Amino acid sequence: MRVASFGGKPLPADALVTGDGTYTGDPHAVYGGYGPYEARSPTRGTGAIRAFGEHKGSGPALMRELLGGALTGGGCSGPVTEEGRGCSIHLSPAHSGTRAEFESAGCAYLDWVLSARPVDGDGPVLAPGDAEARTRAVRLTEGVFAIVLLVRARRG
Repeated sequence: MRVASFGGKPLPADALVTGDGTYTGDPHAVYGGYGPYEARSPTRGTGAIRAFGEHKGSGPALMRELLGGALTGGGCSGPVTEEGRGCSIHLSPAHSGTRAEFESAGCAYLDWVLSARPVDGDGPVLAPGDAEARTRAVRLTEGVFAIVLLVRARRG
């Protein structure tokens, strides 16, 4: 939703729901009014992200909102009355086996997920962050972020 709000790939027409119950793909339903460079905040909108998977996705959707929004202080889709704070969750694989066992199980699962046949048939299945890493690599090579990196370097 955030990427779409900045002009990225559009959302499906029924991915969100407005405050009055109408399906939409417009991020303004959740973020309210915003300019092209303004921060997005669910405090300004009246809508919400619809549960993927219809009724079977509502439980996982609720948990994502609680863990990703309420617990972190980043804010849920609504109602939100203030901007978020930070939160860290630290897990200890050593309490449920060795680090090596945890890494092995995690890598095996990720390898299995990534071995799936892509829906569109073109390109590989991507892990979270892969698309962003590819875009960043291309932009760094082509110089799109050169000014941003220069400014950051000068600021220290």
